[in-house]
Amino acid sequence: MAGSWKDKLAKTLESRRYLIIITVCLVILAPFLVMAIFNQPIADDYVFFSMDRPGNPFTTVTESYLNWSGRLSPTFLISIFYHFWGSKTPAIMAIFLLVSLAVVSVRFIKVFFRQVKARDLPCSQALALGLLMTSLIMLSAYSIYDSYLWLTSSTIYITSIICAIVVATLTIQLFTKPVITWFNWLIYVVSLMFTAFCCEITTIYLVGGFGLSLIMYGLIKRFKFLKLSKVTKHNIRVLVVGIVVVVACLLAIYFSPGSVKRRQREHSFFSWQKVFIEPLFQMAKLGYLVTWERVLLVIGSGVTLATVLPGLKLRRATGVVASIVICLLAISYVFYLIMGYSLGGNIPLRAYIIPAGIILIGVTVILAVLLRECSTNITYLLDITMILALIGTVATSYRVYKPIIRAVVLRHDAYITREIDLRQQANRTSSAIRVAPLPILLQDSEAQDIAFNNIQAKWVTEAFKKYYHLSDDNMLVNLPQDNHYCTVSRRDTPYYYGAQTCDVVTMGRERWINRMY
Repeated sequence: MAGSWKDKLAKTLESRRYLIIITVCLVILAPFLVMAIFNQPIADDYVFFSMDRPGNPFTTVTESYLNWSGRLSPTFLISIFYHFWGSKTPAIMAIFLLVSLAVVSVRFIKVFFRQVKARDLPCSQALALGLLMTSLIMLSAYSIYDSYLWLTSSTIYITSIICAIVVATLTIQLFTKPVITWFNWLIYVVSLMFTAFCCEITTIYLVGGFGLSLIMYGLIKRFKFLKLSKVTKHNIRVLVVGIVVVVACLLAIYFSPGSVKRRQREHSFFSWQKVFIEPLFQMAKLGYLVTWERVLLVIGSGVTLATVLPGLKLRRATGVVASIVICLLAISYVFYLIMGYSLGGNIPLRAYIIPAGIILIGVTVILAVLLRECSTNITYLLDITMILALIGTVATSYRVYKPIIRAVVLRHDAYITREIDLRQQANRTSSAIRVAPLPILLQDSEAQDIAFNNIQAKWVTEAFKKYYHLSDDNMLVNLPQDNHYCTVSRRDTPYYYGAQTCDVVTMGRERWINRMY
């Protein structure tokens, strides 16, 4: 009724949305920018910076496609950035990806809920939801360093998520557009190709998404989930073009000379048990997403929605929860199935951000359907959902950011000091170049510092020499690591599996710099 507590709450939330936007920017997204500013290359990042003609996109892309991987889009992106910004690319790329993810998330929210509500969300609400979506995707990474700060990882996996959101947005727009021009088709096909050439995982998810959409097309018409004013044949053509283009690109990636050589080097082979059965046992790894803040967030969200949704029935609520659980399990299984087949069971930690991000998008879609079916005031319910998501995100972010930012700053200082030391040694007549190890950022990170005695010794060594303009005759020698090189600090991260960092307290900067000389 008029003047009830719900009406007063709705007006209060509507007038306070800017506080959510400011909180997300300062508390959640700003730390990612700090990490990006201090970011430096590591491991195979040096290879892209050490081509004979660095920054030439065509040379770099061709070299990668023929000898390393069919993922053309990340290689092209890195080479373009390196052409303009050189060694600052790791920092600038991280900032670019974060901003791009925020922009496409806001756009996706506006387009998607326009179809759910049949009218636009308020700009402040769309912006707040988009920024929250960006924060949740970034915080869902198994290892933030591996997925976000490792250049040759972020340009594959985070770029894949960004492009997938763009494709989803364009598909919704074209699917409900009365007339599609040739320019619309051109933008759509180019977006599909760039997305498909990012990563096999995302490409296969897109194939499944388009295929499932074709199967459910009749159901979409029947239940009128999207506000279609007139169903025409071009709706079907959008899905058909999508699946054809993506499948063609997937084949081009998988059978590229570089991908074939990579599978041969890693001795990948087909095994029914490894591909179809092993994922069932590996799905438990996604349990890292479950923390006490997120559990409380889910419980609180359920209680709140049950309170504010008068039309919500137990049967329908149970169905929604079951749908979300099935969505989580299905996406997780497909993720492990793809990685198990393409990489011979070797699943890198940096890739976990893709299923986590897709799970988040899937849950968003399911909840949007629930809100549309149960209430006419979606704007009010979205405000409540934003508050709950903000509480859970802020509580999680503090545990994640505190140790990582300290370690990133320390590693940046050590990197600069090592660079100066290498230049001084290069001017001497000695043939041996001593390379001090940089501090490992995360215990559970695979982005370890260069070691010239591992299986990647040859190409890493050559790339490292080219990057620092060292002579091919120089021998690189790793300096020994001291006892405090990487001791796990559980005081800051007692439970968060992806943020157990080296104890930077026991490694003072002066001590590190003195050790360099």
